[in-house]
Amino acid sequence: MGDIPSYSGDLAELEQLIGTLSRSAAEVEADSSDTHHTFQAFGGSYATDHTEELLATTRSVRRGGEDLGEDGRRLVRLLTRYVQEMQAIDQRMRGLRGDVAALWQRVGIHDPEPEHLTLGEDYAAELRRLLEHAERTEGEVAVAVNALLPEPGGTPPPVGDRGAAALARQVAEASGPLLRGNPVQQAWVADMLDRHGDNPAFADTLADALGVEGLMQLGSSISPLALPLVSRVERGIGTVLATTTRVPAKLQDAHPDDPEFQEWLRTAEGRRWQDILDQTTAYGHRELARTPDPAGDPRETYYGYERIISHLEATDRPASAQYLYLMTDDMITAEVTDPQKWRHAAYGEPGEIRSVDLLDRQLGMIAHNNPHAATLVMTDHFDYLMLQGEDEDGARPGPEYPVSPSNPERHGLTDALVAATTGRTPDADHSLATDPPTPEQQDLAIEVFRYYEDRTHLLAPKGDHAYRASRIGMVTAEHIAVVHTTLGDYSDIPNRPDLPRADLPNTERLLYQLALDEQAFAAIEGASSAQTGLAVEQAMNNENFEDSAGDFLYRAVAPGSNTAGIMAESRAASAHKGVMDEGSVSTRKKWSERFLNTISDTATKNLPFAGTATAKIFDEINAELYKGLEEDKARKAADKRAEVRYDSEVQNEAGAATAVEAALHNKYGDPLPDDVDAERYKDMARGHANSAYAIGRTKGASN
Repeated sequence: MGDIPSYSGDLAELEQLIGTLSRSAAEVEADSSDTHHTFQAFGGSYATDHTEELLATTRSVRRGGEDLGEDGRRLVRLLTRYVQEMQAIDQRMRGLRGDVAALWQRVGIHDPEPEHLTLGEDYAAELRRLLEHAERTEGEVAVAVNALLPEPGGTPPPVGDRGAAALARQVAEASGPLLRGNPVQQAWVADMLDRHGDNPAFADTLADALGVEGLMQLGSSISPLALPLVSRVERGIGTVLATTTRVPAKLQDAHPDDPEFQEWLRTAEGRRWQDILDQTTAYGHRELARTPDPAGDPRETYYGYERIISHLEATDRPASAQYLYLMTDDMITAEVTDPQKWRHAAYGEPGEIRSVDLLDRQLGMIAHNNPHAATLVMTDHFDYLMLQGEDEDGARPGPEYPVSPSNPERHGLTDALVAATTGRTPDADHSLATDPPTPEQQDLAIEVFRYYEDRTHLLAPKGDHAYRASRIGMVTAEHIAVVHTTLGDYSDIPNRPDLPRADLPNTERLLYQLALDEQAFAAIEGASSAQTGLAVEQAMNNENFEDSAGDFLYRAVAPGSNTAGIMAESRAASAHKGVMDEGSVSTRKKWSERFLNTISDTATKNLPFAGTATAKIFDEINAELYKGLEEDKARKAADKRAEVRYDSEVQNEAGAATAVEAALHNKYGDPLPDDVDAERYKDMARGHANSAYAIGRTKGASN
């Protein structure tokens, strides 16, 4: 019951004050109107040099009174809504306390039954809903009330660009050492950043007034005890930073070295943008004193980039790709000069040391903030970022501490690979995307395939990059057209978006390895089936299809069938190994052998030359004990391997036939004309799919 709060204010007093406010607002409005009408009457009777000026003044008095009266009525409506909702919530809280008390009376000190636990969870869920409702209501009303009341400085919040700029100047004036000790001012600053951070006039004025360092200090001025405010201010400052570093729409996809972008940098707007970037990189290299961390972080200082990244991670507004790219480029240049520049030790669980890689955090941030920035960075710095710890010129230094499941180093780089090759954030629903990869994204995907084709051991279940397997599978599925092109010949199929390229790497070993990851396998298999369907439809639309139907269908279904065969062989081998490893037969056999040897040694220790013959007999006994079990296990393993191969073959064959049927209906409509022999084409596709599947299995077996 002690966890269920009650309303801490006096709602009855608040209702009384609302009534006073309502009457006062009406009186002010009536008095201002009376004043205006009184002077209008005087003006009709007394003509002086100042009459016209006086009448003009009283008109503004009347309008001001009307505005104040309307604001008063709006405040009354807002506060009345607040009181009503809080009364209802508080009443339900009292009821909930009664329910909990009744439950406690039933359970007492005894072990609760499942239905008691379920009831307790229901009460806890209702409590969470009530608290969220109260917080949401209070926040909405507070924002609306603040918009009607004079802000710090005595000016009401204006609207439009000039008004937003004025608010930004007020926020700048409010920042400083005294802000931490003023909770009301902190709440107002958080509200202003939340509401206006994405307004260009507000963001530009605040950034110009405070600079990047001032923005960062503003964020650190909020009391860490006020967690909701801290998160809002962190998000608001990130939004301001992203907004004030925008570039013209026509330059959004430009590389920073693009001549048109360089020309824009010479404009006043561009020079201001460059100044913000320079301030960012300068602040990023600063070592800042860290407030003692109760969690036990051993670092006494940290880099300014950590604070900048935290703000940009918190915002939903994308920063310009060029800004994020040049930030990352600066960090890479610094790390090349000093290989440990962005690395720190940090403690996790007791006794656990983890490596904190700030550049990796930056890569993860840009992957989620602006995928195009990830494409720019990975295009220009692929070798440096990927060749970590390898003996190659220009390779990135390896981590200070080893990679382990509890310390998956460089998740940010993994996210950057996905964003750079797909153009979408890593947590987006890629299955709903309809836009094809760009040439730049395809080039990067090809580099990823080449890299892991040569290093498939890294993606093995116990490999250093095992945690990346599902994400690399996503990249492979996204670029399945490239993968199919490495496995087949599409040269005679028209309208292909993925014309054959001379520089494509092999992908057989990569597919074999990725098939062991469930998510990667499912993504690749689904994408491959769809790509086969597309190829079949395009092949059947070729004007020469009827003259060489068999050849065209083979070219259409072979790549997907090769892919299926390679992955089926991988999963079949894995299934066989899994069955053979079950039950630990070898371990049991070793221990039984040891036990029999002990008996042999004991029985023959006083008989000269008898030990060898006895040991041989016991070895034969031991082998006979497990012969049947081993044979049975081998038989089950072989059956499992055959089952995986067969299921995959049947599915692949059915997929090819379905693709043909769909293509025919798309071409001729439904029902099909009598002269179209659908079964002939489907049988042809099945046959070609089976032969290509067998080739794929052979390729897989070679791995």
